[in-house]
Amino acid sequence: MLDFMRNIRAKMREENGVALIMTMILLVVVGVLAAAFLTTSQGTTSVAFRQLDQKRAFWAAEAGVEHISSLVGVLEEVEEGSNFDVVGWPEGKVDFGEDYDGSYDIDIDSPSNVGLDLDDGKIIVEEGFEGGAATFEFESRGDYNGASQIITRKLNIDIVGGEGDGELVMVNDDNDVKFLTEDDLQGDPGDVIDNLMDFDGPDHDFNGDLFGVTWDPEEGIVVLGGDQSGGSNLINFDSEGIWNDDYVDPGQGSNHLREMHKMNIDGEERLIGINHNGRIFKKKLGENEEWVKIENANLDASNWDNMRAGAGEETLKLVEYEDFDPDGFHNSVLHSVKFENDNGEIKAKEKEEENLFHQVTDVAYGNGEFVVVGGDWNDETKIYRKEEGGSWSSDFNGIGEDLHAVTWDPVDETFVATGAYDKIYKFDPENEEWNDLEMDSDTVTNRHQRDVFAFGDTIITVAGYHGGSAITVSTDGGDSWLREEGEDVPNINMLEGIKGFADGGGESEIDVVGFSDWSVK
Repeated sequence: MLDFMRNIRAKMREENGVALIMTMILLVVVGVLAAAFLTTSQGTTSVAFRQLDQKRAFWAAEAGVEHISSLVGVLEEVEEGSNFDVVGWPEGKVDFGEDYDGSYDIDIDSPSNVGLDLDDGKIIVEEGFEGGAATFEFESRGDYNGASQIITRKLNIDIVGGEGDGELVMVNDDNDVKFLTEDDLQGDPGDVIDNLMDFDGPDHDFNGDLFGVTWDPEEGIVVLGGDQSGGSNLINFDSEGIWNDDYVDPGQGSNHLREMHKMNIDGEERLIGINHNGRIFKKKLGENEEWVKIENANLDASNWDNMRAGAGEETLKLVEYEDFDPDGFHNSVLHSVKFENDNGEIKAKEKEEENLFHQVTDVAYGNGEFVVVGGDWNDETKIYRKEEGGSWSSDFNGIGEDLHAVTWDPVDETFVATGAYDKIYKFDPENEEWNDLEMDSDTVTNRHQRDVFAFGDTIITVAGYHGGSAITVSTDGGDSWLREEGEDVPNINMLEGIKGFADGGGESEIDVVGFSDWSVK
């Protein structure tokens, strides 16, 4: 009996130990499950808050998007350089009514020739930009409580280069100045002649002779050189339509500035002026500095009345010639000077006189090449051509009449030459030959054309003769011509195309093509 009771108590002690172990295991399992549940709950809450932060960051980025989208309506009315009048560029805040505010910051990737200034809310069109497509890529970054979202979008616009105040600059024998736009030079040739005949240009106080003209795109001014007794030898016309006196110190021998050009010498652009004695002066573009004579660049000029020059990248070609002598022929000289940039100081590196043929009358430069024209004994027409730094070659050598003028056509990228008895030739760069444009019989009056302007299909020549002047125009590339001549026709001394003036001097028309779809990074 006692043994039986002892066995029962022993079994009960064993069962109590198992129960305790089971209870402890159960408590551990419950604890683990509770901890897991708590962790999961906290993680879910954290993810929810993080997702909410991400959403708020996205909403903040969208607030920046709204500012970007407002450009669609604004750009259609904008003028070059004018304000967009869009508030909040390029960053802002968004109030979510919580402990933190959202914020956005807008960045932009602009094309090289057109800029969009978000700080000032302006569009900036590069000087000389002729127009075309421009694509801006916007990036709006939204931030909220450490979360960030980025939205990108592209804006495609078309920009039409402004007409500006002048595509062609003309000066008559009364030293009146007239600026013509590209539109003035296209269409019906009769309308073009009317525009050329009307010399109602902006009045100026330069009481002397004007000989040369060039364009400073940095300052947005047209610079004209000449000479007047006791006064300035330069004037300029700015983009505000105001004439301003400029000045080259006469103590440097700067009277009678006859040729004005713009040159890029070793990467630095300079305005160049040449006087009738062959002295050469220079000034930095866009710099408020004095004109300075290039000391070692004096040419042995003969002080003749007729001077023409062509400016390349580093080389200046200068033609000077006198009027007919008693024997019935001219004398002329072709000078050449090559410049170098010596630590910011422009110097003449090489100078020479080039003997090509007897009567050289004009020189022009374009697309890396020089062309000189003129004539020789027995009325031989002469045209020579060379690459800058290369050697001259005879392009045209035939029986005909002297050529008096040559110009570079920036549209067709070729040369056009004209001269005695209405001769006019256009160079074909593909076949490397000069084509006679042949004025029709109704137009030919055996005038000596003394200057020419070419701009694509528009070609203009001017002539002077005893008792009157003549203007001849073609607007179809030389297929047909129209001429106006007589005592009432202005005697135009200078035709000078300044393409940069037209491209950079006026308002730009901006057409919005549209936004692309948004993409989220």
